[in-house]
Amino acid sequence: MPRPARRELPLPGALLLAGVALVLLTLPFATNGHVVAPDAWLFHRINDLPAWLDLPLEATMALGTLAVLPAIAVVVLGVTRRWQTTLAVLLAGLAAWLCADLGKELVARGRPADLLAHVHLRASAQGFGYPSGHTAVAFATMTAIALAARPRWRWVAWGVAAVVGLARVYVGAHFPLDVLGGAGLGLAIGTLAHLSVPVPEARPRARA
Repeated sequence: MPRPARRELPLPGALLLAGVALVLLTLPFATNGHVVAPDAWLFHRINDLPAWLDLPLEATMALGTLAVLPAIAVVVLGVTRRWQTTLAVLLAGLAAWLCADLGKELVARGRPADLLAHVHLRASAQGFGYPSGHTAVAFATMTAIALAARPRWRWVAWGVAAVVGLARVYVGAHFPLDVLGGAGLGLAIGTLAHLSVPVPEARPRARA
């Protein structure tokens, strides 16, 4: 007898579960009051990278800010011609920023310069560290874009978001654990934003 076909979890469901799992896995370490050794070790490896990375990483880091969110939305609207995708991107970015800001106050984890010695501070950062707001906004907006894009472009979007998280560690603003928590929060919020706005499926191309 032929085996029954395996039913795979749809991509939005898988992303939502992955996002929630990342938050749940990193949260206990962020609230224990000290820095675990792997987190400190990886922070120094990234924070000690050469200074010629300043310009490309800091430029990419801007994609995780609310100031750049309207520009991202304009580009998305111009490329996709879909107001639904544009609205999902705006909702995702704003919600991620608000939730990350609330999460920082609830967790109250210090930033690297507060908890470690020999930190290269390349950008100013105030308040608490977990989760990374830049990373949350970047992953939320890029997830909303990725879920509306063709499959081959999805990893490009998530790759850009990952570089934003890397940049936040490089400039000394966050621990890798903060970035993972922000990435999980962004994945979940970006997926929920995509699901909350009905985005029409791309029309198949007509054969020649």
